[in-house]
Amino acid sequence: MKVHSIRAKVALAAGAFSSLIVLLFAVLSAWRFYHEQLDVFDKDGIPQVSGKQLTEAREEVQELAMAYLLALPFVAAVAAAGAWWMAGRLTDPLTRLADAAEGMDARTLHERLPGPRGADEISRLTRVLNSLFERLERSFVQASRFAADASHELCTPLAIMRGSIEEAIQADPSGRHAPLLVGLLEENQRLAAIADKLLFLARADAGKLIAGSDNVNLSELIQDIADDFSILAEAKRVCLKNQIDSDVSVKGDKSLLRQLFLNLFDNAVNHNINGGWILTRLQREGSNAVFSISNSSEMIPVEMQTRIFERFFRTSDSRDRQSGGAGLGLSLCREIAFAHGGELKLVTSDTNATIFRLSLSKIQ
Repeated sequence: MKVHSIRAKVALAAGAFSSLIVLLFAVLSAWRFYHEQLDVFDKDGIPQVSGKQLTEAREEVQELAMAYLLALPFVAAVAAAGAWWMAGRLTDPLTRLADAAEGMDARTLHERLPGPRGADEISRLTRVLNSLFERLERSFVQASRFAADASHELCTPLAIMRGSIEEAIQADPSGRHAPLLVGLLEENQRLAAIADKLLFLARADAGKLIAGSDNVNLSELIQDIADDFSILAEAKRVCLKNQIDSDVSVKGDKSLLRQLFLNLFDNAVNHNINGGWILTRLQREGSNAVFSISNSSEMIPVEMQTRIFERFFRTSDSRDRQSGGAGLGLSLCREIAFAHGGELKLVTSDTNATIFRLSLSKIQ
């Protein structure tokens, strides 16, 4: 069994070291005591030791050694307990420091770790970590501001380009350049969607994505979306089935929640297989509203499953480009879930199905 904590390692080391000292002291004491007993029987520098006297000396040495051996576990236990207590006192600030650092993320970079009193190594480590978090916060704020500004500035020229392309198509809908213009319009719309998502995510990073407190009937919302997507599913010969409990409501922002479910349904349809299936479930689990969506699809590689919510991450560039995806949809869904006090996670992805699970806690 491996021992991972510093406290346990120090305790074991102290117990082993104290045992070694006791054993060494026992050997030296026995050797010294044995020769002192023999010296008692010397007469005028000439050894006068009988067999009986030699046996008695050996027996006394054995008794002494036995006394040391009996004391050995007690000494080792006391040393280990003392080392355990002392190591605990020394490592307790490190434990609190690690717990505080572990709870920090992009939204809490403005917070700082509590610094212990004194000028020891732990205080220095705290100052170094706080300085690191301060630099990270500045870099993160700059990156978020750049993403928001860039996305905002892209909206106007993209809208102008879209208007010009649409006018050109309307002026000559059957011209030889019409297919090219339609393709440009589709790419323009794709870029506009990416800009909108980036702006949305930048707001979330800045802590400005705040869900409302309206009463949202999830049962009705999901059923409406499922009815709309049933047409797209039929076009791909995908069977869409729903198991939705009635009157499941949460406190939140209806438009944001609608966007979340639209993205999940869109993923399930676009990343499905011809002749596949989609199954959605909505139910109450204690104080939570739980929605799961399963679909037949190709397995997401195991090494990629932990990165599925990363921005611009795509398991297949060609497939996502054909479906118009940019690798931002799931990141957006996770931010919306977080804003509603919920959690979205990938449950599993294998050769049988890909399953996402959304849990919302503001249930009514």
